[in-house]
Amino acid sequence: MDKRKMQERETEDQAQDDEATRQPKATAAAPKKSSGLLPFMVDALVVVVIAVIASFAVVRYAPQDQTERPPEPQKFAYVDMERLSREHILGLTEQARSGEIDAEEITKRTREFAQALMTGISAVSEQGVIVFNANALASVPATTEDLTQTLQEQLQKSGQMAIRKSKQASP
Repeated sequence: MDKRKMQERETEDQAQDDEATRQPKATAAAPKKSSGLLPFMVDALVVVVIAVIASFAVVRYAPQDQTERPPEPQKFAYVDMERLSREHILGLTEQARSGEIDAEEITKRTREFAQALMTGISAVSEQGVIVFNANALASVPATTEDLTQTLQEQLQKSGQMAIRKSKQASP
């Protein structure tokens, strides 16, 4: 009988071992309970880091405030284009009458004059000055610059504008 009891016990032990290996232990698989404070602190730290990065990006890459310094006042000037054109044509006419130039050359020189005049006006505009035609203005402030004389002298020095001889003789 002893043998039989031993066999039964072995069979029972083996059955218990098989059953134990099939079912996991409840204590080993159960997760530990943690306090709610640690996840909250981790989340708060992540939010703070993201806020710092976002603040740095806004300060570094956002457009700068342009209200710190006032914009420069706009500059204006005017030119009496009609007067300059009239002076040129009268000078060319005098030269043609005196035989210095051919009558056919008047058109060519007038075209060159008009191009040089527009180039001179464009050069002033490139400096940030708005240039008006004096004949189109009703009134201008005294501070507005008249470029007529300056452009006339430049054009005459470069040979692009004819010079009237009769005007030079009279005061």
